[in-house]
Amino acid sequence: PPPSDLVATAVTVPPVAVPGELVTIEWLLQNQGTFPASGYLCDAVYVSADELWDVDDAHVDDYC
Repeated sequence: PPPSDLVATAVTVPPVAVPGELVTIEWLLQNQGTFPASGYLCDAVYVSADELWDVDDAHVDDYC
């Protein structure tokens, strides 16, 4: 099928996190493309010291 354009919006994270303690992270996926999304989805969460993801950011978990 043609590709959709899924974008994470409405990302909610706690203002402070303590290593070893649980946190709640929420996000909403929005399809900004013309074609509908179908198939399998797996999201990944990373922790970054800035607002940009790069290969050195720490991987937290996958949500499939």
